[in-house]
Amino acid sequence: MVPSMPHPQQAAFAAAVASLLRQSRRRQHLTQSEVATRTGGSISKAALANYEAGHRSLRIDVFWAIARALGEDAAALLTTAERTSGYRTETEQAPITVRVDAIQESTDPLLVPVRRWFALRLRPGADNVSADSITLNFGAQSALAELIGLTSIECRRLLSAIDTAHQDTWHSLPACHEGDA
Repeated sequence: MVPSMPHPQQAAFAAAVASLLRQSRRRQHLTQSEVATRTGGSISKAALANYEAGHRSLRIDVFWAIARALGEDAAALLTTAERTSGYRTETEQAPITVRVDAIQESTDPLLVPVRRWFALRLRPGADNVSADSITLNFGAQSALAELIGLTSIECRRLLSAIDTAHQDTWHSLPACHEGDA
């Protein structure tokens, strides 16, 4: 089976990721050999050269290893690559605000890591411990998407749907009046 050609935006995104990795290495005055060594030998100098030149496609584990060897935030690199390649629409880039209780009360198994992330983020002593809602920028949405194995768009839709379903349920409950209890 012959693989299909990537969509032009996918190709632009891949090129942007490769370029950002190369720029980071050069900015730090590191050779490809030095970065390869920093990966613990999991990536050779020749392979790194091919990744940087765009001759070889980056798997996520390889990207992560290179980003880590460079001391770069992988999510920030991906966000920058998306922005510079035009891969995202304005709507997909916009922050979303979700109700913490809606996510915490959801029984959707996909949200287990999200609930853990919220618990860590909203732990006692944190600045936003009393937050009823949390605003997630695209970087946070992307990180959560990676945790649950979805694309950023799918994650955004899931979080919005959970929040909307929770609000619909809340608003459809009968009102409790003082004499009813």
